[in-house]
Amino acid sequence: MNCPRCRHWIPDGANFCQTCGHQFAIQIVKAKRSRLAAVFLGLLMVFALIGVFFVVRQFQSAQNGEGITNRGESVAVHSSPLPTATPTPFQDPFTTVPDRSTAEVDSRPIPLNRPQPNYTDAARNNNVQGVIRANALIGTDGLVKDVKLVSHLPDGLDDEARLAVQQMRFRPATKSGQPVSFWQMLEVEFNLSSGPGQRSNEVTTASGLKYVDEVVGDGRSPSPGTMVTVHYTGTMENGGAKFDSSYDHPGAQPYQFRIGTGTVIKGWDEGVMTMREGGKRKLIIPADLAYGSQGRPGIPAYSILVFEVELLKVSAATPQ
Repeated sequence: MNCPRCRHWIPDGANFCQTCGHQFAIQIVKAKRSRLAAVFLGLLMVFALIGVFFVVRQFQSAQNGEGITNRGESVAVHSSPLPTATPTPFQDPFTTVPDRSTAEVDSRPIPLNRPQPNYTDAARNNNVQGVIRANALIGTDGLVKDVKLVSHLPDGLDDEARLAVQQMRFRPATKSGQPVSFWQMLEVEFNLSSGPGQRSNEVTTASGLKYVDEVVGDGRSPSPGTMVTVHYTGTMENGGAKFDSSYDHPGAQPYQFRIGTGTVIKGWDEGVMTMREGGKRKLIIPADLAYGSQGRPGIPAYSILVFEVELLKVSAATPQ
């Protein structure tokens, strides 16, 4: 360094000037202190600037919706509306469940009539026979509101099947005691192999009962309250399994009952009432004239039953 008085150079560590003899130890200490103070002030300014930077940064983060975790990490906080429930598209029960489970309703529709379809000339000429399956939407008033065919037959019988189903009337399905609309699977049978029109001499009554007289008797006809004796065989519809027969009873004993008093199913009361002794008749009995929604062992609910009945005797006597 140089002497502050004569400006001559002074070696490091000396505390006086060898040229002029000037003592300057105090000035050296003061100079060092001044330099230290400048460095300290500079550091303070640096830390102050860093502090200002972090304050500004935190303020900007708060404005942008960001927060600080306990570890000092910046994380985004987003808010979004709760997702709204997407409505399930309506599914036509016909395309998903052709015949709804009975668990969904208290009772299913019960047909009150079974109108015969018409027959086209082409169908007659070709002896068309078979079954068209259709789903019918039955309204709360028991009328058919819509018909969707599942299977088909040729010669214009699809339209005839639709018309036949649309003419049907039902006791509506119920849920909690109230009528409800319901899709019901139906079958429309065509059998022209024996000629035009209805099969043989098949008759359909207003109640929906069908019967075919295979042998017309020439004896007495029953009246309400009279005792009748019959042989019979009962099967499920469309060539189904046999579920009962008087010929299978011990000794093949015929069955006796008092007609018109409700001791047998409605289809029997109605179907046997117009027979004559010696007659044989096939009864095709809809579910509402048979066992309905209850069924019985070996007979599912809503089954259509077929009985071959032979009227042996009509009398007023009490059975033995």
